[in-house]
Amino acid sequence: MSTPVSVFLLDKSVLRKAIASLIKVEFEHPLSAQELEALSLLYFAQRHDVRLFISEEAFNILGRFSRPEIQIVLDFVKVMKATRYFKRWARRLREYGFTREDAKLLALGVQAILTFDLSLLNNYQLKRSHIEKRLDEMRKALPTPFNLVKLPSVMLPKEALTLL
Repeated sequence: MSTPVSVFLLDKSVLRKAIASLIKVEFEHPLSAQELEALSLLYFAQRHDVRLFISEEAFNILGRFSRPEIQIVLDFVKVMKATRYFKRWARRLREYGFTREDAKLLALGVQAILTFDLSLLNNYQLKRSHIEKRLDEMRKALPTPFNLVKLPSVMLPKEALTLL
């Protein structure tokens, strides 16, 4: 039996919606469906044993702003650090049509990535079997624990909420 996913990497689209939702709540404006999903995810993660991560790049960008809503989001998340072989794997993922940023997210080695980016989601689903074969070949030459890495699930936040 597989363990439920309890570690999620949030991409910039989810971060953007989470921040926007907090601003709208503050001014009592209605939330879009995606903003509500992002906000629900933050609150659910806070109440349960769910760890949310962001990339170092996202953290560095958010760190440039001083809005209180950004600090609230940063309080909910931790920064995912790149490890050995990260750059090599990200470079190889670019060959499958992923943007530089998306390839880096996929290369971080997390259980699941949450996104509202349908382009990323569709490209990943379309090419997943080819990527899996490529990863299998790469793993053969890697030492433990790096050879244990698996491909992440890539999903919408509402899918993650239903899994939890």
